[in-house]
Amino acid sequence: MTLPRDPPPSQPDAEPINSEDRLRLLIESAVDYAIFTVDTGNRITSWNAGAERLLGWSENEVMGRHAKLVFTPEDRASGQADQEFRVAAETGCAADERMHLRKDGSRFWATGTLRAMRSASGTIRGFVKIMRDNTERRQAQENLERELRVSHTLREAAESANRAKDEFIATVSHELRTPLNTIRLWSKMLASGRLPHADWAEGVRVIERAAIAQQQLIDDLLDVSRMESGKLRLALRPTRLVDAVKSAVEAVQPMMQSRDLRIEQTLSDDIGVVRADPERMQQVVWNLLANAIKFTPDGGYIRITAERIGAEVQIRVVDTGVGIASQFLPHVFERFRQAEGVTTRTHSGLGLGLAIAKQLVELHGGTISATSDGEGRGAVFTVRLPLRKLSQRDREFEKATDHHAGSLEGVTVLLVEDDDSTRDATRRLLEIDGATVQVASTAAEARAAYVAQPPDLMVCDIGLPSEDGLTLIRRLRQFEHGANRRRVPALAVTAFARIEDQRHALAAGFDKHIPKPVDTENLLAAMTELLSERREAGRTHKH
Repeated sequence: MTLPRDPPPSQPDAEPINSEDRLRLLIESAVDYAIFTVDTGNRITSWNAGAERLLGWSENEVMGRHAKLVFTPEDRASGQADQEFRVAAETGCAADERMHLRKDGSRFWATGTLRAMRSASGTIRGFVKIMRDNTERRQAQENLERELRVSHTLREAAESANRAKDEFIATVSHELRTPLNTIRLWSKMLASGRLPHADWAEGVRVIERAAIAQQQLIDDLLDVSRMESGKLRLALRPTRLVDAVKSAVEAVQPMMQSRDLRIEQTLSDDIGVVRADPERMQQVVWNLLANAIKFTPDGGYIRITAERIGAEVQIRVVDTGVGIASQFLPHVFERFRQAEGVTTRTHSGLGLGLAIAKQLVELHGGTISATSDGEGRGAVFTVRLPLRKLSQRDREFEKATDHHAGSLEGVTVLLVEDDDSTRDATRRLLEIDGATVQVASTAAEARAAYVAQPPDLMVCDIGLPSEDGLTLIRRLRQFEHGANRRRVPALAVTAFARIEDQRHALAAGFDKHIPKPVDTENLLAAMTELLSERREAGRTHKH
């Protein structure tokens, strides 16, 4: 007989969860969201854990308070808080994205919605606000927008710079070809033998002017290259600034005469001798004068003044030219910037002179500025330089290096140059100035001449066949040391014109470096300066 089994023990029924409890649990678990409810008077009636974490107030602190407390003072004052509740009441939902306020006064960027809670009959019973902190996303978006703006600005600047450089390259091509065309045309006419003899002198003058113009262009390009690489350096020494200004004025006289321009000079005598680079200061003044000449109509005048003002020297160039437009004035000293277009230009040149002048003035510790009352009203360029005091040794050296024409009288010069025409022209120049010249076309010939009869001075090219001038001077310096011979001053005259080429030449044993093409006055001045230094060293050694 099978006994009936006992029924299984009954399990207690699970407590049912009503909809309100379910909603409460859901709200409390949403810790990443601030969720709170308000009544029809906009007073807070519930506050979840997410709201406490995000906004800082506890539930007890906010219950019954107006929901405006989470809005910024600006939004309260402008009615934005009230507007949000009106929109939610009218449409059922209001979305927002704005700054909100924490208990500690800090702000954060939040996105959220405000929804109306209605009864079954449609009556509004209150509102529920849900918001989330999106400050990081907002900051990331702002950073991205800022970077995009910066990128756009940089791209525009780069495109502008590229256009300026393209225009500059076109200008360089034009400015180099123009004097070259002049040289070729006159050379052909002179070589043809059909040019009237009366026009030969004019042809030579035109060729010389064209060659000088090309040299100036090349010098400017080299200076700009040195400026770009930070290798532009000064050779500071005792300098009479008035002399540098006068030399620049004399150098532009042919340009002035060809344009029927007048120049007025007021150069003070109390500037005296200062420590500066005379060639570079002359270049600064020349560039300013050349700029004034370029933009002054025929028959106009230019005024240059140099005076001491306190502890500074002021050099000012004033012209009656075309003036400078106000929009271009801030860019007048910039490289690769010209007020005129490439194909519509009425004035020649690369537009680098003012940029180079600014760099040179600043290397001297000075400032340069430009002013103009506008187009057609001329321009004023002002240079201010600090006065550098000279030591007694500097003053004595200045006296010792004061050279004059014919200073090579009785001097024996060893000229080392492999190019026949350059060697012959240089030999004639030195002989006209009174020197006795020995010539050599190779390093081997130069060594043989040197050993046979040491010269008073050596002028040597760097680029020589088989053995270059750097190797030659090193071996000669070693020979002098080993044979206990006196040191012969040596001047490097070379087409290797970079600043590093100058350093290599001086490090090898040369005493000075002059780049080709050579200005005859600079060459003779450098030679007499080296001879004066040797004489001064000889007197010091005797004492």
